[in-house]
Amino acid sequence: MGRTTQTISMFLDHVEHAVFGRFTQACTPSEQRLIRKLFSNSRQHIAAINMTGHLLPFESALMAMMLEQQRSLEAIRAALESLEA
Repeated sequence: MGRTTQTISMFLDHVEHAVFGRFTQACTPSEQRLIRKLFSNSRQHIAAINMTGHLLPFESALMAMMLEQQRSLEAIRAALESLEA
């Protein structure tokens, strides 16, 4: 039988636990929470990651993480601007 292609969700689970597991363990509990949040953010964009066949899956996941970070920064900026007005 042929091999089953790994889904993006399965790939992200593997990267989070097998690839970055030791890195995460070496971090403080608050940093571990942030790392879990980064991976959670990337999972919000599974469809977009699937569409980027020319990129490595993890590069696409990093872009998704940065997108969510930028969205948070924009919300904070907007909140600050409304307070200043």
